[in-house]
Amino acid sequence: MSNSRKIDELALSRISSKLGDVSTEKIVEFFFYFPAELDATMAEVELVNLQFQCSVSKSPNKNDWLCFATKKMMVSEERFSELRTWMENLAAKHNGTYDGWGMEV
Repeated sequence: MSNSRKIDELALSRISSKLGDVSTEKIVEFFFYFPAELDATMAEVELVNLQFQCSVSKSPNKNDWLCFATKKMMVSEERFSELRTWMENLAAKHNGTYDGWGMEV
């Protein structure tokens, strides 16, 4: 198991301990970084087509572009394992990196 997947599992465990019932949908945030605005925009288009809310902006370090995506969804280890693989592939397809996810607890 990769370190990223272990981190996902640990985060989900902590979230479920704080939230208790995770059977309701939560708003989850996803972070992608790309070397060029066009790359970020191409990823944004794919995410929007899958009902994600997205924005593209210069990243805080100003060296690359952030594609910030959110979606209301169910939270589970199985779901996030599948999502991580898909998100990493999406980022790689557009010359970027997937930096993970977060949510308000």
